[in-house]
Amino acid sequence: MQRATSRSNEQFGRSSRTAPVPAALIAPTFTVDVQSNVPAHKKRLMALEERIRDILADVNSEIAQLNETKTEAATLDRVITLRTSELEKHLREEFSRLDEFMRRNMVAKNAENTRLQDQMRTLWDEKPEVERKLREVERQVQEVEHMVGEDPVSYTHLTLPTIYSV
Repeated sequence: MQRATSRSNEQFGRSSRTAPVPAALIAPTFTVDVQSNVPAHKKRLMALEERIRDILADVNSEIAQLNETKTEAATLDRVITLRTSELEKHLREEFSRLDEFMRRNMVAKNAENTRLQDQMRTLWDEKPEVERKLREVERQVQEVEHMVGEDPVSYTHLTLPTIYSV
């Protein structure tokens, strides 16, 4: 208590050696007649209680909405997980089907490719022989033309019907 008095004295420019100031002067106390304000306090208390009930009702409503939102979120999460699982399964099946299809086609295409390569190899091997035979036929045609000569030949007698008389 003495310190508070010293500070107060110093604040007012008084020396700390002066006589202490009574506490009643530093912090005056007020007495309130509680009995005279009882109805006002009750009204205020009732208004505060009403406000607290309103706030609690709002909080409970918000909690209910939050719980509903959490439930919806959980439901959506389950649906998304299920749909994702179904889609993943479908894609795996589709991939397997396409993979099998590609493998079968690759086998067939490889077999066809091998067959065509074999045919081309055969044709390349036969080409010199065919060219040799073609040259031989051309030579024979030239010989026949040379023997026959360049005179035109009439084949009319070969194409007219022969009449047999009895």
